[in-house]
Amino acid sequence: MSVDLFAVLGEALSNRGLEGSVTVARAHDHAIGFYRSSLAVFVIDARNEALAHDLLDRMRERVDDDTARIVLFGAPAHTSPLPLRDRGVVGLLRADASIEEAQLTVDAAFEVLRAHHHADLAHDRADRAVHERDSLLATSWAISREHDLATLLTLILTNARHLTGADAGSIYVTETQGHEHFLRFKLTQNDSVRFQAGEFLIPFGRGSISGTAAAEKRMIIVDDVRNIPAGAGYHYDSSFDERIGYRTISMLVVPLISRRNEVIGVVQLINRKRSESLRLTPENVQSAVLPFGARSEELVQMLAQQAGFTLENALLYEEIHQLFAGFVRASVEAIESRDPTTSGHSLRVARYTIGLAQAVDRQGVGPFAGIHFDRRALRELEYASLMHDFGKIGVREKVLVKAKKLYDEQLALVRLRFENAKLQSRVAAFEEALRDPSLTHGLSGRFQTTDERLDHWLNVVLRANEPTVLAASAADDLGSIAAYRWLDDRGDARSLLTQEELLALEVPRGSLTTAEVDEIRSHVTHSIRFLSRIPWSRDLEGVPTLAGAHPERMDGSGYPYGLAGEAIPLPSRIMAVADVYDALTAADRPYKRALGRDEAIAILDRNARDGHLDPRLVQRFVDDRCFELDIEGSGLLSSTYGVSSTGL
Repeated sequence: MSVDLFAVLGEALSNRGLEGSVTVARAHDHAIGFYRSSLAVFVIDARNEALAHDLLDRMRERVDDDTARIVLFGAPAHTSPLPLRDRGVVGLLRADASIEEAQLTVDAAFEVLRAHHHADLAHDRADRAVHERDSLLATSWAISREHDLATLLTLILTNARHLTGADAGSIYVTETQGHEHFLRFKLTQNDSVRFQAGEFLIPFGRGSISGTAAAEKRMIIVDDVRNIPAGAGYHYDSSFDERIGYRTISMLVVPLISRRNEVIGVVQLINRKRSESLRLTPENVQSAVLPFGARSEELVQMLAQQAGFTLENALLYEEIHQLFAGFVRASVEAIESRDPTTSGHSLRVARYTIGLAQAVDRQGVGPFAGIHFDRRALRELEYASLMHDFGKIGVREKVLVKAKKLYDEQLALVRLRFENAKLQSRVAAFEEALRDPSLTHGLSGRFQTTDERLDHWLNVVLRANEPTVLAASAADDLGSIAAYRWLDDRGDARSLLTQEELLALEVPRGSLTTAEVDEIRSHVTHSIRFLSRIPWSRDLEGVPTLAGAHPERMDGSGYPYGLAGEAIPLPSRIMAVADVYDALTAADRPYKRALGRDEAIAILDRNARDGHLDPRLVQRFVDDRCFELDIEGSGLLSSTYGVSSTGL
């Protein structure tokens, strides 16, 4: 060939035709490109060696991508393609080569390129298969070890999306009401749109894609939800897409089936993407979304089988948890019903305790940096705080509800003695008057004096009976009252107050004697003993210890063990703050009035300064306003601490 022939090489080969569909175009004044799909063969005029090397450098990127190969035209006779192979050169054309030789050389270059391309595709497929296998194994291992329902659902959905390249997805759990089966929406994930979604129910069957998949126990794949055949038996409701500004195109829905062949959940995958990192927008969604293919179906089916068995175990675990939680609720209510004035105390303490623990968990700096309360620790702490007063079942009910220093029956006996003392003083006076009639004229004044003294003393007793600070004068009067003697109808000397009653009335503050305080405090040891007899799981084995340490104080003045400072478990110190705050602010009780928030916080601060409560926890309780937590809507005894319904 001559230079003039090189100039017409592309047209000549185009007219002769190459194998397959090839487009010919001038890539450079000294290079002709032959293009077949995404592959290209470039014929470079190599008679100018420097220019040829420059063109080889320019085409290096495509060569390295295995989408192009080079044929050198008119290279010197001594040129060998071997040293140039790493630069993509696969053939040489003599300057005097025929059109047929050129055609064969370009076709051979395409074959080399195609072989490399197919090898790369096979390598990519092999890598992908290994990656999918490893992902499935890792997923199976992860979900098989998980018993927490919320965490398991997140794992299943996240890994199903990862395996298939789905942009979004949702997961449902079966719920039975009467004889009807429903799917409860539990979790959704979406890489392209952020939104919040609450739980809701959809019935099995009745037209929805997920409901149909559940009712018929089969996988459903939809390439485009806008083009569902009329006789499919289901349809797609686009109202949710419209509400959040999203567009669903492809969908794969698979039921999760238990060992008993029952549908216990459904996974719904949405919009398989060309690239997992791609964020879908209204502008690119049509071109970026692919149908879920046979490989996606195969992978999801394998995952769904493992997930169904594991979900069955998790649901059973959750049922056991709810059963035990119900027992705890019933037990707490039964115990608190013995003292109606403290009803709801344990529930409020649990809520304040969990709220403060979560506040500590959020503190990334400061004294609690590095402290983390995960779902397991929060559940253990919740049980401990709910059952912190469990031992009150071993305390006499009349001590629990004692509102004043004397029990009602004791006060009734005291009143009766005072009345009897008045009566017997009259009987004695009349008997004396019968023996000495001169005494008759002074009886009225004598009766009045005795009655006034006894009435005064009875008023002293009634005032001392109140659970307030005992005045010094009242303490002196009580001594005089106890020393007074009167004769009963049998002539026996009697006192107005028994020693037990006197000890109760001399209590300087509150309504309980030292012995009764010890009895109340014994509820903690009862709690530890009772709770220790429960065969707790490993996740909850710390409940007896945490509940038993809540009355300990930072300065060591607490009970039952006199622990101090860091020797008191942090969860128990948290519970102590919650317990004191609720005791201060709870509704009025017979022996105290309810304090307002500011008063209660001031007392918490004073307790912290006095070395009773952890000052860092009191500060966190106030700063994070844990006292404002919603008690009724707290979701206690649940497994969803910190889990968003969107899973984002």
